[in-house]
Amino acid sequence: MEQESRESVGALINALVSVRAEMLRIERSLREAITRLDGGGTTLDEFVFDIRPHIEARRLADALEVVNQIRRESRQRVFSMALELGYSTVEMAEAWGVRRQVASRYVHEAMSLSRQFGDG
Repeated sequence: MEQESRESVGALINALVSVRAEMLRIERSLREAITRLDGGGTTLDEFVFDIRPHIEARRLADALEVVNQIRRESRQRVFSMALELGYSTVEMAEAWGVRRQVASRYVHEAMSLSRQFGDG
């Protein structure tokens, strides 16, 4: 379980790197569009289509969805490991800075994950 927890956190880091790269790409694209508009290199009508808000937002939303999925999986793995180590729900709530009810939900998710993989 320790190795799985480490790997899931590593996957989360990689997903965050991808989101950051996507955000930087969007930022550069938008800055370039503004620069062209300010410099007279494009009309206001062209500017609207240059920024392609629907495309830019979709790619970022997709990248963020990947982060959220991996974050959930990582949380489940780490909570499973904490359960194996004997931590209580109250201790886990305090450590994660969440209400006990939220920690309890995380514990149930972790227990379900452990049963799914035959760990518990």
